[in-house]
Amino acid sequence: MLRVYGRFVELLGGRFGTGPDLGLDDADVAQVATQTRWAWPAGAAGDPVALTARGVAAGIGATLEEVFGSADPAGRSVVVAGLAGVGGELAAVLASAGAVVKGWDANADRAEAVAGRLGIELLEPGAWATECDVLSPNVGDAALAGETIDGLRCRIVAGAASGQLADRAAARRLHERGILWAPEHVIGAAAPWAVVGAGELGWSAARLAESADVVAAALRAVFRRATAEGLTPGEAADLIAAERLTAGARVRALSGPPEG
Repeated sequence: MLRVYGRFVELLGGRFGTGPDLGLDDADVAQVATQTRWAWPAGAAGDPVALTARGVAAGIGATLEEVFGSADPAGRSVVVAGLAGVGGELAAVLASAGAVVKGWDANADRAEAVAGRLGIELLEPGAWATECDVLSPNVGDAALAGETIDGLRCRIVAGAASGQLADRAAARRLHERGILWAPEHVIGAAAPWAVVGAGELGWSAARLAESADVVAAALRAVFRRATAEGLTPGEAADLIAAERLTAGARVRALSGPPEG
């Protein structure tokens, strides 16, 4: 199955590249890579977990700047929901920067191990309503909506989890409550650079580290657009993405069909 997937990726001629992610480990990607030039295991693509966590941390800095006027996380309270992978690495980055980090995870052994290693306070799983400056969803089944959003006691929601809001209405509800949301596809954008940047473009570790900082700049642009046009951050991010995709399509149309 993985080799068939690799042959399909190859047919796309470089329009799509892939690497390790949730549910796809290095051994899987190595199988995909036997059939395509456009798949890179972590050994070739750097560490996507660490780079994603650094990008999320930079993005949290941008949200703190937007809400509190300073990007410095020192002294700010952050609840990290989900301590596996990116969540655990993010907790470490924030704690080392002086943030007051609390966290929880559905896996009790993992939660205790991370909390013990970092010296952070451990919360019960599902403690969404914990009072904090930043709530950081890094757990796959967040899907914040309805009563959960109404019970939040934070100023910011910013994490790497996919599907962290149940729907567009959830984004609007956060906006109405004065809670700043960092769209997940923006704040988690450092992950693809670990694959494309290192795997395809051959970026150095220093250049990859710089890509994490770009996350903060991207979020600032999203927040400016949202404020200027009376949009939620999610709506602003989608508009910016659509505009860039349209511009890219025009460039591709002018340059002619791809080789092969």
